[in-house]
Amino acid sequence: MMLIALLFVSVGVADIARERFRKPAGPLVGAAAGAIAAVLVALGLGIPLAWSLAVIGVMLAWVASTALPSSGQSSYLKLAILGAATVAAWAFPVVQADHKGAIAAWYRNLPYEVAGEIGFETFVLAAASVLLLLETSNIIVRLILAAVPRATSTSPLPAPPTRRSWFSRSQPAVSPAPTAELPLKGGRILGPFERVFLFALILAGQFTALAALVAAKGIIRFPEISKDTAHGAKAEYFLVGSFASWGVVLAVAVLLQLT
Repeated sequence: MMLIALLFVSVGVADIARERFRKPAGPLVGAAAGAIAAVLVALGLGIPLAWSLAVIGVMLAWVASTALPSSGQSSYLKLAILGAATVAAWAFPVVQADHKGAIAAWYRNLPYEVAGEIGFETFVLAAASVLLLLETSNIIVRLILAAVPRATSTSPLPAPPTRRSWFSRSQPAVSPAPTAELPLKGGRILGPFERVFLFALILAGQFTALAALVAAKGIIRFPEISKDTAHGAKAEYFLVGSFASWGVVLAVAVLLQLT
């Protein structure tokens, strides 16, 4: 369990750090932050540093591969890096914290009853999962969307409208230049919020509230989807992205339950 937590912390911190910087510095900063986080958390949990080196290797492979453009099969290969590493970490349950590190001592001294009800390893894995659900899950969703084949339209483009002129027969109508709008990238913010809320509701067993949250998202986006005329592309994009995001939350919750 602790090896999975160490992997999630390293990858999660690396992705959060690199998204704060533009290329080409972003991946380098992210890799450095992920490596530092892996070493510090390993020391705080009492895990041998040899395991942190293995986790750093996986993190570097993830950051390097996802920094490149993704499409088709390459997206699945990048997802396989993180998936295979998670399964391998789950297969080595012998890696445990010695409960003598600084993080374990801090958790034991918390003046809250929940610290006595929730095991230390469960707390560490849940906190590491939250880090993974922030920026790394955004990258996972983008990889899945990039892997979806795109349909191409073969219908001819409509001819531009014409207007009558006093001096000639007809001339193409001059349409006003489109105004440049900067769309809000709200999905990068709303996605992590949504996943963290869903994860918290699953851990609390509030499945009715979870269903209400999922239904509310569909209701809010319904007017936009109902106006979709491009062969349902927008609706498919919304559904694929939503189910991919929910699938990550479900996978993390099941992993926490199994471990």
